[in-house]
Amino acid sequence: MSATFTLNLFRSGIRYGSWGSFQLPGLLNFGEFKCADGDKKCHLWTAVDLAFFIIMGLIGGLLGALFNCLNRRLSKYRMRNVHPKAKFVRIWVLLARPAFVARP
Repeated sequence: MSATFTLNLFRSGIRYGSWGSFQLPGLLNFGEFKCADGDKKCHLWTAVDLAFFIIMGLIGGLLGALFNCLNRRLSKYRMRNVHPKAKFVRIWVLLARPAFVARP
């Protein structure tokens, strides 16, 4: 939410010159999708499109469930098998790594 707010603040100021007008909703704007007034055969989406998005949602849900399952198993394994001192050393290694990588 704060990223959207900040991006909108800067985009409205840069594009329209009025800071804080928030005339650009969201991060991306693909325009308005609508059919021509007299076109009766115009369809903005079809059943094939709907089926594609349903399948994409199912795959995303299954991948999310798989991630949660693997994360739970990994957490249980680490609670049972990783020694507390090893956890302390791991934390210090993770903290020290960016310091050595960012060093000029």
